Amino acid sequence: MKQEAARIQDSYGWFSTAPTAQPRPPARIAVDMKPVCVGRLNIETICDGLTWARNEVSSGFVSLWITGLHDSADLGNVRVLIDGRSQVTLYVSGPDENAARQVNARLRSFVRPGPHSVVVEFGSARSQPVPLLLPLPEQHAQQEESNH
Repeated sequence: MKQEAARIQDSYGWFSTAPTAQPRPPARIAVDMKPVCVGRLNIETICDGLTWARNEVSSGFVSLWITGLHDSADLGNVRVLIDGRSQVTLYVSGPDENAARQVNARLRSFVRPGPHSVVVEFGSARSQPVPLLLPLPEQHAQQEESNH
């Protein structure tokens, strides 16, 4: 048993997991793999993580749909940057039918209202910058009132 544990501990690459508590199909996980980007990263869509308003975030959470992320992309190697400063990546989905992956992040408190530039990084690959607006609180309240 100790030999097998040592072999697994020193291993890297793709591993298959088989949950024992519930009948589910095995999942693949990447262990100690360097981020590899085989194509170009593109931010296809950016929106508020709670209101779904496009290109604007008032909730403090941002959702992005990214194409070009490798299968090994996960919370540990995908970074969301606003004006070059890293945010808190919360979620990285598997690819959808269009090969886009949803990435959710929480904005840090230093991100202030106004126009910003968002970039996603995976390993040495960077997406193109995409504009994002954080409205002033009174602007957001006025927009909410006009929507009702």
